[in-house]
Amino acid sequence: MNILIVFSKALTLPVENNKSIKTYGLVLNKDRWEATPYKEAFLNYIRVVELMYKDGFTSNGGIKFEKNGEMTVYYGDLTWRSFETVVLICGVQYAIVGDCDELDKDDYQDDLFTNKDKWEEITKRKGLVWKR
Repeated sequence: MNILIVFSKALTLPVENNKSIKTYGLVLNKDRWEATPYKEAFLNYIRVVELMYKDGFTSNGGIKFEKNGEMTVYYGDLTWRSFETVVLICGVQYAIVGDCDELDKDDYQDDLFTNKDKWEEITKRKGLVWKR
């Protein structure tokens, strides 16, 4: 069983071979998601990576980020924290929808929810609790 987390706006995230993908949320294994104590950190990480990617940073492993071969940022360092602060204050919000029985395999790639039409339908529902 999977759990769906939607974003208030689409995020553009880097994937393999310096390509990018537009995602509207995450489709995660429910048991693993509920068991982890790092929910907030994971969601902040995704949103910070998106902001850094927009700013021109690239990464090969998710811990070290580089920009134009001149600037290096490591996960958790002072520069990372400045991006994280921006995300926490004015970044893309998210809502945990819950079980995603209505999604087909074509609606997501890896763990990234990619179906814009279903996202628009889901985000118009009443009762979603948006978090920063």
